[in-house]
Amino acid sequence: MKTKYSLLSFLLFLGLLPHLTAIPNAECEKPTASKAAKVHRSPIGKPYPTHWGAPPLRQTRDLRTLPGGYGRGSGTLARWIQENLARDARLKAVPQPTQAPIPELVAPAVPSSVVDQAKVSLLKKSLKTWSKLKKECSGNYSYRKRWSSWVGFGSETEVVVRDNKVVERRYKSFPGRPRPVAPGQPPSQPKGKSWVEKGSELGSHKEGHPVRTLDELYAEARTILSRPVSQFERLGLRLDKQGLLLACYTQDKRIADDAPTRGVNISSITLGGKDSGKSAAVPSSGVGVPSYKDWLAGGKKIPPGMVFTGGSPWFNERTGQKRQPLEVYNMIFNRKPEGTPLIRPKPKLPSKPSSGNRFPAHWGSPPLLQTKDLRTLPGGYGRGSSTLAGWILKNMAKDRKKPKTSN
Repeated sequence: MKTKYSLLSFLLFLGLLPHLTAIPNAECEKPTASKAAKVHRSPIGKPYPTHWGAPPLRQTRDLRTLPGGYGRGSGTLARWIQENLARDARLKAVPQPTQAPIPELVAPAVPSSVVDQAKVSLLKKSLKTWSKLKKECSGNYSYRKRWSSWVGFGSETEVVVRDNKVVERRYKSFPGRPRPVAPGQPPSQPKGKSWVEKGSELGSHKEGHPVRTLDELYAEARTILSRPVSQFERLGLRLDKQGLLLACYTQDKRIADDAPTRGVNISSITLGGKDSGKSAAVPSSGVGVPSYKDWLAGGKKIPPGMVFTGGSPWFNERTGQKRQPLEVYNMIFNRKPEGTPLIRPKPKLPSKPSSGNRFPAHWGSPPLLQTKDLRTLPGGYGRGSSTLAGWILKNMAKDRKKPKTSN
C-alpha cells in the first residue's frame, strides 16, 4: 500500500512540476522604475537638454553671453553649450520621449528703480565740501592713483591740476621682487618705467589714470549712483578724511577673486594752499612732495601704499646697516628735494667693532673698501663684513707671532 501511494505521489509531482515552474514570479518580473535623469540648469534657470549631461565643473572666471539664450556665464560654459548645440544639429538628435514639461525657474524680480539713497546723500555732502575747498585752493591740487599687487609690482599715476585744468600727468611703475641670479651674485632688480606728460602730450600714453579733473570724477560718480544696481552688482563709495571723493564703482559679485571695478577709484588727494592762484607754478620738488626739512619735522612718515622689498626702507639688506634719513627721503620721493642736493651719504666704516671694544691702536685703521655682507667677527668684535673679519684675523695672527716682553 505504501508503495502505491509513493508511486502516485511521484506521478502527481511530475504532472504538476511544469505548471509550478510556469508560475511567474511577481517580484522578479516587476519592472524596475528607471531613475529620472537629473536636470541641469543654466545661470538664469533655463534647463539644459538632459542628453547633454552635467556642465563642466571647472570653469574660467570670465563672464560673457552664453549661446542658445542661456544667459551669461564663463567661457568654458559657453564652449560646452556650443559643442552640444553643434552635435545636436549634426546628428539631428531625436527629441526626448514626451514627458510632462519641466517648469522653468524664474529669478525673483528685482525692482529696477531701486537707488541707494544713502550713498546719494553722502556724495551730495561730499560735493558741497569739494566746492568749498576748491575755492580755497583756487583750483590748484593734485591726486594720485596707486596700484600694487601681492607680489610687489605696481604703478602710480599723479595728475596735477592748475586753475581747474589738468596741466601735467606723471606715471611711474615700480618693479616686483628681485630676480635670482648666479650664486654669490646680488639679485637682479627689475627696472620700472616712468614718464611725464605736459601740454599737448597729455593723454598720449595708454598707461596710468585718465586725464581728468575732480569735477569730472564727481560727475561720473553721480551717473553711477543714479543708475539702478542689478542683483549681481556691488556698489562701493569711499571718501577721504576731508570728505572728498576717492572711489565710486560697481563690482560683479559673481566673480569670486580679483573682480574688476568700473567707475572712480583713486588713492589720495593733495590740495594747494589758500594763496595759490592762477600764477602758481608746480614746485620743483613736485606736487605733494614735502621738502626734506618738512619731512623731518613731520616725523619722517612713509607715504601710504608703498611696498619695499625688505619690508622697511630704513634697513639696507645689502650692507646690513641702517639707512640715514636723507637716503630714505631720496629713495622714497626719487627726486631732488628743494634746496637739498641729491646725495647718498657714505656708509661710515667702523673705527671700533659693533660690540663696543675698540681695535688695538697698533692695528691701524680698518680697510676702506669692504664687502657688503654681514657676518660674526672673530675675537668677540661683534658683526661686520668679511673684509673686516679677514683684517682682524690677520692682525691677531701677527700679535701671536710677536714675542711677549716681560716687565
